[in-house]
Amino acid sequence: REIANAKEMARTVQTMGADLILSLGDNFYFNGVHDVNDKRFQETFEDVFSD
Repeated sequence: REIANAKEMARTVQTMGADLILSLGDNFYFNGVHDVNDKRFQETFEDVFSD
């Protein structure tokens, strides 16, 4: 689901000419992340929303 969201956000940026789009949702259900080095944070946020 994160990849689909990232693609749609990128498409919206291009279509609207926006400088950025903020994602204010909660990306880390169900168990959250343990710290800034948590693998889940890397896989579901940094790797997906880095463009």
